[in-house]
This record gives sequence, structure tokens and C-alpha cells, in this order.
Amino acid sequence: MEILFKVLYAIVVLIIAAGLIVSVISVLKSQVDLKETLRRWFRRIAPGEDVIATREPSAIYQDGRVVGSVTGAVEQGNGMVVFRQLADTSEFRCDQLFEYGRQSYRVLRIGSVAGMKVTATPTGSISRNAVLEDVVCEPTQ
Repeated sequence: MEILFKVLYAIVVLIIAAGLIVSVISVLKSQVDLKETLRRWFRRIAPGEDVIATREPSAIYQDGRVVGSVTGAVEQGNGMVVFRQLADTSEFRCDQLFEYGRQSYRVLRIGSVAGMKVTATPTGSISRNAVLEDVVCEPTQ
């Protein structure tokens, strides 16, 4: 009976250790939203909410909230960054700083604005709302 207990105990400990290792690897691969994570730690976490907040790699953020998605190329040069297309930007405020990746940006100018853009492809069409194109920005410190 003692041997069975020791084996079961070892299995449980190994499962917990494996879960912790997977969790650490997941956090290391993700972009952590430190402000949101600390906020979650000091309030009651809602069911289904992760303890560590991570960010979507293609999203843009203002005040810790997603306010758009990068749906086109991102080009850098001469100290400027050009987002060829941003979509779902109805809550995006171009007069405020925004974050993409681990960098903050200030909008200098926007090439064009469309309420909706539909792109036809051989396999169907892609519909995007609140589209900004050729958004020229400068990184901030």
C-alpha cells in the first residue's frame, strides 16, 4: 500500500510540475500586459480569466484595451513606421498614443479612412470595418 501511495504521489507531483513548465513556456512566448496582470492580481479574478494577461500580437491598444487590428504590412524606415492597414478602429483615437507589440506610437498622418472595405479573393471576400490605411507614425520613448 505504501508503494502505491508513493507512486501516485510522484505522478501527481510530476503532472503539477509539467503544468507549471507549460505555463512558464506559454508566458515566455507571449507578450505580457504587465499593467493588466497586476490589476488582476489585486482584484478578484473572474471565472475563465487568466492570471497573467497577454496581448494579441496583431492588435493595437490604448488604455490597455484593444482598439484595432493590424491587417496590412508594417514598414519601418527613417525613424517612421507605416501601418499599411488597420481595421476595426472604431474606438481608436488617433490623437492619443497607441501600443503595438512592445512599442508606443504617435500618429502623424492617415492616408485614407473607410467605414468598410471589402476585398475580393479567389476563395471569397474579406470584409473589414473602420479601416485606416497608410497610417504614418513615429515611435515614442
